[in-house]
Amino acid sequence: RKNPASTAKDSTIWLNTNATASETLDTTAQPNIAYQYTAIRQQHLTLNNHPIDLRSDPSTPTTYTLHNTYPPAPPTGLTAAASTTENRYSVDLIWQPVDDSALAGYNVYRQPLNNTEAKREKLTNSPVTVPGFHDASADSKTSYRYSVTAVGLNNSESDAATTSLEP
Repeated sequence: RKNPASTAKDSTIWLNTNATASETLDTTAQPNIAYQYTAIRQQHLTLNNHPIDLRSDPSTPTTYTLHNTYPPAPPTGLTAAASTTENRYSVDLIWQPVDDSALAGYNVYRQPLNNTEAKREKLTNSPVTVPGFHDASADSKTSYRYSVTAVGLNNSESDAATTSLEP
C-alpha cells in the first residue's frame, strides 16, 4: 500500500490484492512527489464456506520519490535553409517535435566547420519551445554544423540531431 507522504493515513491505496503476485509496480506514482510505502502480506482463505483474510503486521514504512532522470528522445528531421534578405544572411532550422510530456524545449548549437579549433556554441539562452530556430548571426562565408537537443523538465539533454550547411 502507499500513502502520499504528506497526507493522512486514511488515504491508503492498495496497490495489489493478488495473493499470487511476487512484486508490485506502482503505475500511479507521479514524479517529484514523496510517497510512503508499507508492505502487508495477506492471504485469502475459505474455511467451511466462510472467506477469511489473513494479514501480517505492516512492514516498516519507506519513503520514495520518483525522479525522472532520463532525457527525452532526440529531435529528428533537422534541416537548415539559408536565405539572404535586404543584404542580411540568416539560417532557419526546423525539426520534428519530440512528443514527451516532460519536455521543456530545445537547445540549439552551432559550430563552424572551417575552423578546427572552434567549439560548439550554444545559440539559445534557454530552451526554445517550438521546433524551429532563426539564426540571424550566421556568417554567409562560413560552413556550419548545427545541432539540436531536446531538454527535459529535469534539465536532462538528449543526444543531438545534426545537420551541416555550406555557403
